[in-house]
Amino acid sequence: MVRLILALSCFVIFFGNIGLNEASSEVPYWAGHKAKLYAETPFGAHECELTIEYTSDGKHYSASLEIPTSQNAVGGGSCRGLVDKEGNLERKDCTPGQWAPRTLAGTVTKPILESEHASSTSGGCKWADKTLQKKHKTINSQLDNPKRKNNLSNNKTKDKQTGKSKTLLLEKYKTECLELGFSKGTEKFGDCVMKLINM
Repeated sequence: MVRLILALSCFVIFFGNIGLNEASSEVPYWAGHKAKLYAETPFGAHECELTIEYTSDGKHYSASLEIPTSQNAVGGGSCRGLVDKEGNLERKDCTPGQWAPRTLAGTVTKPILESEHASSTSGGCKWADKTLQKKHKTINSQLDNPKRKNNLSNNKTKDKQTGKSKTLLLEKYKTECLELGFSKGTEKFGDCVMKLINM
């Protein structure tokens, strides 16, 4: 019985509430972000302007689309949809004006306006949100930074020498992952903590 209690305690200490409490999750890096993005349709036929905004929790987006160089797109298009935990946009109709149907899809870093008709000569638009791409790259590079790895290794050695408990060390790693932008309770958060433990 004592072993079972110890095993359960260790599981809770090492894995926290991964997957159990989404309400305590941190917000994703795109939460609250608003951008005005510019692109061209294939062959440079038209300019595309996308204004996209994410809710403060990062779970929804609203977008408006303008094609100023097309008389058939007068009035633009707008749509709202969900954003999943990986940053994928829910596919929604966002057809501008009298154009053939177009859907907004893609990711928070690379939204795409897709034509539903293969024969459409003007096609769609592809944008790159450089601000969100930079945030995403920074988070990933911080996690893989060799200097950060050395600091963590040194911290492990110091913690072992001073006799601090593994619980405190685990909490430090969880804090590191939260600071890097991972959401507590997600699989990626757990991967981050495990990666730091194994350094």
